[in-house]
Amino acid sequence: MSTNNSLNKKLVLLTLEKHKNGIWITRLEHELTQTITAGKNLDISVEVVCLENLLSSFHLGGANRRPGFLEAWIGIVNRVSDAADPVLYKACLAVLNAAKAFSIMIFNGPEAYAMCGNKWLHHLLFHKAGLDTPPDSFGLFRADREAFHHASGYVSRDFPHLIKPNSGGFGAGMVRVENDGQLLGLTTEIMESSFKDEMVVYQPYMRPIEGKIYRIWFLQGRVQCGVVRKIADSDTDSEFANGCAAAGTCRLNGKTSKIKKEKSPITFEAFNIPADIVYDIEKKLLPSLPKDTDAGSIEFLNYLDDNCGGNASKRFYFDLNLLSTLPIIDLVSNEKKIWRNDYNPWRDLSDAIFYKIISNEASY
Repeated sequence: MSTNNSLNKKLVLLTLEKHKNGIWITRLEHELTQTITAGKNLDISVEVVCLENLLSSFHLGGANRRPGFLEAWIGIVNRVSDAADPVLYKACLAVLNAAKAFSIMIFNGPEAYAMCGNKWLHHLLFHKAGLDTPPDSFGLFRADREAFHHASGYVSRDFPHLIKPNSGGFGAGMVRVENDGQLLGLTTEIMESSFKDEMVVYQPYMRPIEGKIYRIWFLQGRVQCGVVRKIADSDTDSEFANGCAAAGTCRLNGKTSKIKKEKSPITFEAFNIPADIVYDIEKKLLPSLPKDTDAGSIEFLNYLDDNCGGNASKRFYFDLNLLSTLPIIDLVSNEKKIWRNDYNPWRDLSDAIFYKIISNEASY
């Protein structure tokens, strides 16, 4: 690939219009800009590109030429939510595959995005890796009251049950079902915009031990860091609605998405990741994912399982994300000194992007 140093080259952070002001975009843009500035003779800028705006002027170029919108791009960091609206999800795959066809480097590429954009597929990926997920879970298509009721008959555990929309994000649209009466009263309208692809995961609800849910971030095949969030025993709604594991609360505010520090029944702590969990992720799960999977996170909980006998607990993995907000260090308790004082996971992510995309460009 030849480059023209007189042409300002662009490293693109691809996202959705409603997320362009989210901290998972603005913080990464800041770190990448600093990383590039520290480099020598790099005529590269970081640009946030909204997928919707890109699709409004989709110039296809000509023979043996890149499409117009890819002309100055040296790389794409895919930050489009894997819970995006189905139309935008499909459009994002088209853009990523177009970039791949013209040998543009991509951080979290189209194969990874295709595999991770479906909640019931997450369960199958965990199963393939030999990891346990909540039992009696169902992926439902064209889900309606009849389908919910049918699935509930196959869940061996008593109520409550849990319905998770496939296109939900930040816990949006999740419904905890307490009994048959509530289940029969459900309609797809309850899930509103989170139900656009009419797909859900239906599973037993599992209250985690001590109300603790764990998220582990991974980067380039290795475990990066972890956080445990604890939900107050008296609060069930926030278990879903306030579930941003970066700390703070992820909220949609008009057309933007911001993380705010709000009073919340959830607390966040740095997590010292045990060796057996590192093994689960690095040796079992990540090798089974597509090769263009660069970064993301997984979630799990520990559950006191009567089926295990006595007071035995079992670990259940239940979520896999390519786009997840890294910990906001100032909002996470580090009393146990698990992280060094200057730890910055955002810089780690920026460095990984730099070495994969920018250093590759500079070598030509």
